[in-house]
Amino acid sequence: MRALFVDIDGVFNSTMFISNRIKIINKNFCMVIDLKLVHSIRTLLELCIKHDIKIIMTTCHVKGKSLTPWHRLTKTYLNIDSRKIIIYSNNINEYKDRGEFILNMIEEFNVKEYLVIDDDIDDITPYVQSKSIMKTDSLTGISSYQLSVLYRWMEDPTIYHRNY
Repeated sequence: MRALFVDIDGVFNSTMFISNRIKIINKNFCMVIDLKLVHSIRTLLELCIKHDIKIIMTTCHVKGKSLTPWHRLTKTYLNIDSRKIIIYSNNINEYKDRGEFILNMIEEFNVKEYLVIDDDIDDITPYVQSKSIMKTDSLTGISSYQLSVLYRWMEDPTIYHRNY
């Protein structure tokens, strides 16, 4: 199985574009996405569907294991049925480190190829090889260049290397 481990803060929302956001909050879910990245998220999900790449959310915005809010979000705002690609979401705060969570998910889902996308990798690098980590800038979120590298990785996972 191929997988993306995706954080939200600093990846699909940033500290720079505070006023241009989609904000969804309810009892078990809080999600903020920069409007400038909505098209990129849609493209990412479409490519995951095309290449059968699963998404495992590594965000701390979810207070339970339900995938329903993610699926509702992608259907409402992106018009994409994500039920086959977003396969796991949990409050990672129950783990000491995000990297520990990622390793557990790699084993649980028998992940063979993966990429971790996060803006804060200090608690990931002790567990995950740096060649499998794409560090984003929390100020601006994922860059257009990083998205192009990610899209190429989805087509051919052997091309990604950390020199992005």
